[in-house]
Formats: sequence, C-alpha cells, structure tokens
Amino acid sequence: MSDAGSERAAPSLRAGGAWLVFAAVAVALDGAVGGAVAVAVAAILLAGLPRTVLGGAGVAALAAVPVAVLANGLPADDEVSPEFVVGSLWPHHLMFVGLVLVGTWAVLDTAARRHADREAGREAGGPPTSARRQASSPAGRVGRPRHGRRRRGGGERERCWPHDRTGGGGLRSSKVLHGSAWILVGIALHSVLGFAFWFLGSKVASSSSVGRAAALYTAIQFVNYASGLGLTVALARFAVDGSDEADALLGWGILATIASSFVFGSAYLVVADTPATRLVSGSAGSWMLFCVYTAGTSVLLVADVRLMAAGRWGWMVSRIAVAGVVRLALLPLDVGLTDDRWLYHLMLAPMAVVGFLTVPLLPLMRAGRAS
Repeated sequence: MSDAGSERAAPSLRAGGAWLVFAAVAVALDGAVGGAVAVAVAAILLAGLPRTVLGGAGVAALAAVPVAVLANGLPADDEVSPEFVVGSLWPHHLMFVGLVLVGTWAVLDTAARRHADREAGREAGGPPTSARRQASSPAGRVGRPRHGRRRRGGGERERCWPHDRTGGGGLRSSKVLHGSAWILVGIALHSVLGFAFWFLGSKVASSSSVGRAAALYTAIQFVNYASGLGLTVALARFAVDGSDEADALLGWGILATIASSFVFGSAYLVVADTPATRLVSGSAGSWMLFCVYTAGTSVLLVADVRLMAAGRWGWMVSRIAVAGVVRLALLPLDVGLTDDRWLYHLMLAPMAVVGFLTVPLLPLMRAGRAS
C-alpha cells in the first residue's frame, strides 16, 4: 500500500490475525478505549488513508494530555490518592491512544519502507537500496560486519557492536523494530512495577505521604529534563559505535550530566518551597542526597543510550526489573523514617545506584566504556 493510499489491496489473513492480536492487547490494556483505537486503526487502513493520519492523530492525542490534566485542576497534596487517579482517567486514556497510534504508524511505515527497499533491490539485481545507502555512508562503514578491528589512518581503532554482525533480512535484523519491541517491553515492565509500588505504598502510608513522595520523584524527573543539556540526543547521534572517540564522548557526557544535576538540583531546592521540598531541604545531608539521586538517574539515562546503541537490550530491561523488585521487597520494612521519606528513598535510591553501577559494568556488558 502506498503512503497516499492510492493502491489498496484486500487485507491478507496474516494482517487480519495481526489486527485481532493487536485489538485483544489494546482491549486488555485500556478496555473500551483500547477497542475503539483498534477499530479506528482498521478503519483508517481499510479506507486507504495515508499512514501519516495515524501518526498525526497520535501526536494530537499526546498534545491533549496536559490540557486534560489542567482541565481537571491540579490536586492539593492531601488529594493525591488512588481515588483521585481513578476519578481522572482521561489523561491516561489520551496518553494510551497517542502512544498506540504513533507506535502503529512507526511500525507500518518501517515495514512499508523495508518492503519497498527489497522490491527495489530485486528490480536492480542487487541488495536493497537501504543496504546500498548504508554501505556507502560513513555510518554504514562503521557498522559493517568485520572480523576484529579496522585501523583508521594508523591511529585508533574502531569497534563494531556484536549485534551489527548479525545477518540481514527478517524482523530480527531490523534494528528499529527489534529495538522498539525491547523498549516497549521495558516501558511495560517499568509501568507495571511502578504501579505496584505506588499502589502498595498507598496501603502502608497516608495519601498525603504518598503525594509528597510522588512530588519529589516528579521534581527529580523535571530537574533531569531541565539539566539534560541535550546529552542523550548528542550521544545517540555521535557515540553510537565502539570507537575510542565515542567512549571519550560518553565519559565527558557522564561528567557533564553529574555536574549539571548538582547545579540544577540545588537551584530547584532554592527556588521551590513546597511541603515536599521541605523534606529534603532542611539539612545539608538531605540536600546533597537529593542532588545525588538526580545525578544517578541522569547517569542512568545516559547509560541507557549506550546500552541501546550496543543492542544490549536484555541488560537494560534487567536493570528495570532489578530496581522495581528491590523497591517492592523493601517496601514493608520499618527503618525508622517517616512514610513519605521512606517512599521517596525507595523510589529513587535503586535508580541512582543502578545508574552509577552501570557505568563501570559497561565493558562487562560489551557496550564499550566511559573513558
């Protein structure tokens, strides 16, 4: 099917079966809203509309999320509870619809482009056009399978990642589809474990304590975003191979994100004065720990970029599972802290520890090193 939908073909049994699985998963995740999304996707495709309609609708739904949140009004600390979340599900529905539509568009668009490349390769009597473009580009030469290392101009050597040595063809060889599937698994696992943590936390702590702990967690996510310096994007663009230059850029990126986390974290505590921030701004030790948590989660994001570039998806998903299970295991313990402080430490300490530990373990994971 062309992107403009000018050439329509009857859906195959394989496509129909895939849609049934897609619809079943959507209904299981979001009930009637999920079913409506599945029907809308089928209607758009059967009508021969451009696939970009899916992506545009998804982006519009995601853009409407903050509007829906503000329309309901921001809750006070003592109003944050499971009951409040259940009573304001429209932002969650919109987020689900947006992610499903954008994800569906990305998968269909990638599959169509791969099919077009294969057809063009058959007509030309050579490899697919994407393979020819990759082989002729600098990035393609870096990722080209080779034995050992290739010396560049008598200087340093380049390394190609293990997953770059796999053969072409099929779903497994597609880095986009293969990586997207792993990322979805990681997001789903993080969501399930996070939901379980906050749900069980609401059973052992008051709603106000849960609200303050959640506010601190959100504050650190905001500080990470504000102090990111675009490092995750830069590393994903310029440090995706195993060369010494990429390792050096990773090392400097880690140092930069740690420094910016301390600066912006401290600035946030100076500016923000809320019941939540008063939990961590009353002493130098708690102030420093807030900045350490901010730096650790920032390092974790940077390390994840390297793991994704190296195709070490299993390690990335495993660290999500480890951090989530540790939180749940420690939740019932009584360590002499107030409930809000204990939930705050439980939510952030495992992420920060895993972030700092991932960096020296990168060579073990065959994902380069920070030099």
